[in-house]
Amino acid sequence: MTDIDIKKSGKTAVVRINGELGIACANELQKAIIKAFRSCRKVTIEAENIEGFDLSSLQLFCAAHKMAIDLNKELTFNCEPPLVLSETATSAGYSNRTGCSVDNKHRCLWLKE
Repeated sequence: MTDIDIKKSGKTAVVRINGELGIACANELQKAIIKAFRSCRKVTIEAENIEGFDLSSLQLFCAAHKMAIDLNKELTFNCEPPLVLSETATSAGYSNRTGCSVDNKHRCLWLKE
């Protein structure tokens, strides 16, 4: 079971995720991120309780990051991404040193320093 909720604090919304992220909860996660961006300039993903992660969630986070760039908003994790998330990004080829082509501020969620 995965729980996703939003907590607002000023101009920041925190999307809290507890459990495993996969295709089964992708729609719920997408709706939560869109709702958070509607009311706040900055969206932070509370990631430390993510237990599992698949490619659909990885793609959803990338799409959300691109949406943030288009809206001149910000999407970040509240901590270093959990190992399961980092490993999925690396094995899918998302882990890099430059970010994607639209990431002109180098804030890619998978950016390696």
